[in-house]
Amino acid sequence: MAVFTVREKKDDRQSGLLIKRVLLGVILIALVMLPRLLNLDIFIGPDEMAELGRDNNFTLALTRGDLAGTLVGDGKPSVTLMWINTVGVTGKWLWLRLSGDPRPFEQVVDPERPFSVWPERRMFLALVSGLQILAAWPLLRRIWHEQIATIAVGLMALEPFLLAFTRIIRGDALLAGFMILSLLGALAFLKTGQRGYNFFSGAMAGLALLTKLSGGAIVITIALLYGIALLNQQKACSPTSSPEQIRKEDGLNSSFRRHHLPLARGSAFFIWAFAAAIIFFGLWPAWWFRPVETFDLLWNKGLFHAVEAGQGGAELYFWGAVRPSGPGLWFYPVLAGLRLTPWLLLGSFIAVGRWLWSTFRWRAGPDLTLLGVLIYIGVYWLVITLPDQKLDRFFTPIVPALAILTSVEIANVIQWLSERTNHRSKQVPITFHISRLTYPAILLIGLALTWHVSRYHPLYSTYFNPLSGPPQFWEWALPIGHGEGVNTALLYLSSQGDMAAKTLVCGTNLPRCEPFFSGKLLSQENLRSGAWFKADYVLWHADEEQMDVFPAEVLAYLRRRPAVYVARYHGLDYTWLYAVPRPAFLASDARLEGVARLYGYDAAGQDFAGLKPGDTVNLRVYWQNEGQAQQQQFWWRVVDGSGYVWSEAAARPLPEFEAAASQIGAVVEGAVTLILPADMPPGSYTLRAGFARAKEEVGQFSLPAAGSKLVVSGVPVGSSQPGQVLDHPLAPGLRLHGYDLSGDKVVPGETIWLTLYWQAVSSIQRDYALTLRLLDSTGQPVQEWHDLQPVSTTYPTSAWPANSSVRGPQPMSLASELAPGQYRFELSLGDVVTSPTLAADKAEVGVINVVSRKTVFDAPPMQFPAKAVFGVIATLLGYDLAGDLSPDGVRVTVTLYWQAQRSTPQPYQVNLRLVDSSSNTTLAEQTAEPAQGSAPTTAWQAGEIITDRHELVTASSQPASVNLEIRFLADTLQPALLADGQPFFVVPEVQQKVSWRTQ
Repeated sequence: MAVFTVREKKDDRQSGLLIKRVLLGVILIALVMLPRLLNLDIFIGPDEMAELGRDNNFTLALTRGDLAGTLVGDGKPSVTLMWINTVGVTGKWLWLRLSGDPRPFEQVVDPERPFSVWPERRMFLALVSGLQILAAWPLLRRIWHEQIATIAVGLMALEPFLLAFTRIIRGDALLAGFMILSLLGALAFLKTGQRGYNFFSGAMAGLALLTKLSGGAIVITIALLYGIALLNQQKACSPTSSPEQIRKEDGLNSSFRRHHLPLARGSAFFIWAFAAAIIFFGLWPAWWFRPVETFDLLWNKGLFHAVEAGQGGAELYFWGAVRPSGPGLWFYPVLAGLRLTPWLLLGSFIAVGRWLWSTFRWRAGPDLTLLGVLIYIGVYWLVITLPDQKLDRFFTPIVPALAILTSVEIANVIQWLSERTNHRSKQVPITFHISRLTYPAILLIGLALTWHVSRYHPLYSTYFNPLSGPPQFWEWALPIGHGEGVNTALLYLSSQGDMAAKTLVCGTNLPRCEPFFSGKLLSQENLRSGAWFKADYVLWHADEEQMDVFPAEVLAYLRRRPAVYVARYHGLDYTWLYAVPRPAFLASDARLEGVARLYGYDAAGQDFAGLKPGDTVNLRVYWQNEGQAQQQQFWWRVVDGSGYVWSEAAARPLPEFEAAASQIGAVVEGAVTLILPADMPPGSYTLRAGFARAKEEVGQFSLPAAGSKLVVSGVPVGSSQPGQVLDHPLAPGLRLHGYDLSGDKVVPGETIWLTLYWQAVSSIQRDYALTLRLLDSTGQPVQEWHDLQPVSTTYPTSAWPANSSVRGPQPMSLASELAPGQYRFELSLGDVVTSPTLAADKAEVGVINVVSRKTVFDAPPMQFPAKAVFGVIATLLGYDLAGDLSPDGVRVTVTLYWQAQRSTPQPYQVNLRLVDSSSNTTLAEQTAEPAQGSAPTTAWQAGEIITDRHELVTASSQPASVNLEIRFLADTLQPALLADGQPFFVVPEVQQKVSWRTQ
């Protein structure tokens, strides 16, 4: 009966132990797998889509039997990822066929929409990463005991840093799993002497090398570990060793016996290396068919990038600044302090301290289990620290080793508590207290860790050690994020309406945006080219801001506006989405190099085709400072077809932009108020914009046609005060109220404006034509202009209502041969039909003084320097280019800046040709004396600067590539040669240099 009772109790204990083990297994599987497999449709991580493409290419090559085609990738080599993808998609294909879906295998591997399988492929890797952690449990149990194994697996399962990288298509988490399994296999071999563990360790090392070449750190680790163990065994086997020495050499690992002959002979490492080589070469078919190319791939793209440390890719944000040469030696210590959990840091620190204390203070033999873990950490840390390039994911393989160290210390604490409890209850065996306390403690620890980590699901990459400081410090110290919030921002945007017709600037996140945005995507280059202002939205991530990928001035401008969406996690903003202002008129390539870029403008819905005299045009203008000087004025003008300025005003930054407006790169919003004169005649006008310094034009912008056409209709509603009042009757019902002259001192060849102010006293029954004469001091006409319109053809005198006033500007181009002296203008009116001059209707309207050309020796600012010497006569210092686009053709204005080398009695002319570079045909040509004859070479003085303007007109179809040829011709039409013997100077690709204006 007693025997039966004992057996019954034994069976009960075994049954309870089995239930406990099953329950423990279920809990561990849930802890490991659930956080890895749930909600994998999160943001797209770094290079995930490129990695997925390589995986698919490998699978398809295997399917076609093209084993040589399995040489894909960039030297990492990522072969384990490719095999996992192959096994996964094969299983899916078989399942689909069993389910009645005969989809072709190629379509399962590489569907038309690759983003549709992206969470699924993540699941394959997450599942394998979880199995790696679970596979560590029996090894840890074999090396230590069940409590340490359970705690270590729990810590690995719930460490956010490791967890984050097991959920994306990257090889770093797989590498961590294979390396720690290789280490544990080697430690189990040293502990038990069973050769199967040694072979297993080598196989895992081969898989680590197939994942990334930085896995080679495990080779160094195992070589050092086996070497130390071998030396330890040899000392222990020495005939002169005393029992005390043997005890010290064996230390805490009394199970490392001297009878492990394979280790003593040194053959264990060669067997280990053989197993690693079998896996490394056997599972990569490219080695079988293309060994030279495979070796070249690993050598040139892989070996020197074992931890992806290229010379041009070391730049990284760290400690408040971008480090072009890499973040330095402190990157990984800071990363560990900020990104790992407090218990992992504390436990690892205590474990290292305890090992050092027991080894050096008590002079005990080395504990090879902990020593192996420490060697592993040290070797791999060195491998990732020596190269310049450093990334947070490179740190992943260290995390499982830290979890093991921490689990040892937690187990020690539980042991200590059990012993303390045993001292208070002498009657109860210590094993009972250990068993009773261990599993509840582990359960409580697991619940606490699960609660803490679950708050970061599914974005475990947003975890920062809560004891390491405030979020602002984390953002200042380390690179932030890998794309978190991009998908949620775009999903929110899509919920606001159909995005197919919208445009989004997505910067370096372009691949991450594609699956979530149906419209047009623009890359980061558009932020510097100015094209971003044509988009509807701009999205950027925290890491892009840290790395200065986006111009800071553009971000500062957008942040003045309310954000459409901000992805904020645990105190940090990761992703921002802003709407770009949509002015009514977007400027296309409107830029003055070194001055400013015009993005666009609007008029608050004002109809440009429905303006009336006296109206006010209020513009809101968007531009970017690209170097504009403070003395440069951003002007806006309303001009007529002849170029007369009817209204002009400067753009002023809005109050909130005044401080930033002077900073180069700043995006500015400003206001412009253009008041149309009350005596402005009806007709079509053009809006123009540009920069000027003092009275000198810097350049004009090309404005969109729809936003530069103004139509004024209706009757002028008032009068303006002329500079010179006449109040002179010229015809029945018509009086000349006064006039303005744009200047009283002019040089021959110059154009001046004579502006006439008319008053219709009563209704005018016929249309008048205007005749202007330039009279010399003797009253003789020296130049005449006939059949001019008093105002315009669209507003003849017969349309002028009674008691109305109107202004009529007249451009007067003076002859280049005018002699210096005083001249006066005389005007008269005639009938448009019969053209008789009304003898009594003449009036003198101004006096001008024609003076000799002013000699200038200081070079003015110019757009493009040249320094082209034509013979011994002239040097072309530089030139300006401007152009007008209209339905009638293309007009290019060329301003040349000559410097005279010496005076010459021989006259020279300037010949300009626009040439189609593809066909070498002449599109336009002009030959004239410098400054249209007002500055003949016979009057040049040595060293003086001559400003020489020309206009070339071509057909409306503008060629894609146009060159400008500049010749300096003698009166014999022989060109003055350049220093290199060429007969002309070439300005290539004129169409790209011209500041175009739309007429």
